[in-house]
Amino acid sequence: FHYYYLYIFAINTGLRVGEITALEMDDIDFENRILNVNKQLRYDQTRNTKGVNKYYFDDPKTVNSVRKIPLNNDAYNALIEYLEMRKVIKERYINKTKEEFSNLVFTTRYFTPINETHLNQMIKTIIDKINWYRTTDNKIRYFTMHDLRITFATKCYYSGVDAKTLQSWLGHKNISTTLEIYVKLDEEKSRRQMNNVAITPNISNKQTLSKGMLN
Repeated sequence: FHYYYLYIFAINTGLRVGEITALEMDDIDFENRILNVNKQLRYDQTRNTKGVNKYYFDDPKTVNSVRKIPLNNDAYNALIEYLEMRKVIKERYINKTKEEFSNLVFTTRYFTPINETHLNQMIKTIIDKINWYRTTDNKIRYFTMHDLRITFATKCYYSGVDAKTLQSWLGHKNISTTLEIYVKLDEEKSRRQMNNVAITPNISNKQTLSKGMLN
């Protein structure tokens, strides 16, 4: 339950995992509902950690990754609900918070940083619990945090968001990455659109079809 709001926030903003986990309170313009994406939080080895993984802030993935993203209602409400929940439990674990990460928005319940592996494992755990009660043919397929980003891109595109705007929200350098990799075919919409295609609307039977072909 602790990460529920984070997952809602992720699927409604399309942020990379490192961008979500790096968000600090100062990066959010609550009045105008704007996110300022300017860094990522990484969890891996550096020359100074001698083979041990460590959390640290890093530059964004690309120059285009520095961007502003408007928050839709679902993302904004999830953020507010999450911050309210944090207030309830903060006093219990405040001593565990490291100073350099004390301003992070999304953390573990102990107010320590989160990494992608952790979030993906939680998704798997939730799906395992749901699938335990389902038949083999009705099981939910496994997905990852990156799939939430792809879902955001696809839903935005088929909701009418133009490609250039979507490219800027996702922080892509090339629009081809947005359209060819992130936007997936909406099969349901494809079927609905085909049903609206009327190439031969006046042909209703074989006799009419035959006359139409001969004329």
